[in-house]
Amino acid sequence: EALAAARQAVVDYVADGISLNKDFLMRLLGHDELAAGGVHTTWVEDLRLHLAPRRAPAPGAAGGGAGAVFQLEAPFSGQVTEIKAKVGDEVAAGSTVVILSAMKMLNDIVTERPAKVLEILVEQNMQVNEGHALVRLEATGDAPVEED
Repeated sequence: EALAAARQAVVDYVADGISLNKDFLMRLLGHDELAAGGVHTTWVEDLRLHLAPRRAPAPGAAGGGAGAVFQLEAPFSGQVTEIKAKVGDEVAAGSTVVILSAMKMLNDIVTERPAKVLEILVEQNMQVNEGHALVRLEATGDAPVEED
């Protein structure tokens, strides 16, 4: 009952003029491990629940194959703490390209596919909002297939 009441409170809460983290809160409140009491101090980070879920490409959008140009975007507002790649670098799938700091936590922003860095769109210590383009890349291969 408490989790249902908390979910309803998040749904009902309204704040004009600012962006809220309702999606994040709903991901937490709807997670089976939270309901079972299986959480701990690094639970959110371990399961990467603080990162927005991956969005499926729009119909007709470039896929993950070689030659596709794509951008890494900030999954939340934060400060660019470190840029781990430079223009021309070849990065492997899973490589950290940028580190964002938010709420005193350092968060790796990784590429899901092998790629060549075409353009760095941010500077160190720059403040960015959710969805801000960080890096433009060209895929050099497909994203690895995740197995269950």
